[in-house]
Amino acid sequence: MEIQKNGQIFRVNQLSDGEKCLIAMISDLARRLAIANSTENPLEGKGIILIDEIDLHPK
Repeated sequence: MEIQKNGQIFRVNQLSDGEKCLIAMISDLARRLAIANSTENPLEGKGIILIDEIDLHPK
């Protein structure tokens, strides 16, 4: 898998640990959304995401 960032193409293994973690989290959310909304267009599905310790996340 390759990611385009600032006009350059990178392989996932070239990204920082934080970027890899973010990609993994978004991929997991997309997978769960598709599973939960299998009879509809998963891009139009609804859900709730809880983020623990929100004050520790950058704004």
